[in-house]
Amino acid sequence: MIEVMLSLTLLTMVTMIVLPMLISISQERLTIRQQEEVTFYLERQIHHYLLNESIESFPFSDANISERLLEGELYQLCVTWIGANQRKYERCHYAKK
Repeated sequence: MIEVMLSLTLLTMVTMIVLPMLISISQERLTIRQQEEVTFYLERQIHHYLLNESIESFPFSDANISERLLEGELYQLCVTWIGANQRKYERCHYAKK
């Protein structure tokens, strides 16, 4: 009986330690995937800008997209969003015609 209680206690302790780590790793992996999607989106949109085509809508609903013309005809396109790990991220790409 003691062995069963001890094994259940150990299993519970290991689960309490490992489960939060797995959740954190999963959130970080999802955030990395989001960063890759944002980078791919920005690259496509910069190409659209250089070819004078319209910009597509962004796949994330909670992201903010900003575009500006800076000095010397430098075009800036930025995406700001909250990642799966609840941190704020911003990626910007630039182009010059």
